[in-house]
Amino acid sequence: MNYDAPTHIAIFAKVSEYTLICATVALFAIAAIAPAHSATPVEVPSVTVKYDASKANTESGALELYGRLMFAARQVCPSDESQYLVLVVQSHQCQKEAVARAVSQLHNRRLVEIAAAHSNRG
Repeated sequence: MNYDAPTHIAIFAKVSEYTLICATVALFAIAAIAPAHSATPVEVPSVTVKYDASKANTESGALELYGRLMFAARQVCPSDESQYLVLVVQSHQCQKEAVARAVSQLHNRRLVEIAAAHSNRG
């Protein structure tokens, strides 16, 4: 089946003692998530990334989508502009996990290959 309509993916992050990141398809409701040690819900920042599924099946389209997922992850994760190495590392881990979660939910072979190549480079 050929779907020409753009599809959406949402990336969201939660920060507690450790940075935890999740991504989900925007068709699902993004619920407020509470840290394990707190009874108060915390709003989870999210970004919706629109994409055309047919374009994402091409090499150039998958590369563009991967770049957009990385950009969205930087938006929802804590800033990596810190003098403290631990915060920089947490931010990078958050971004890596956000993109990996989004890629795994899209089920796009080309996107998986691009993510794997990027991950192997460090």
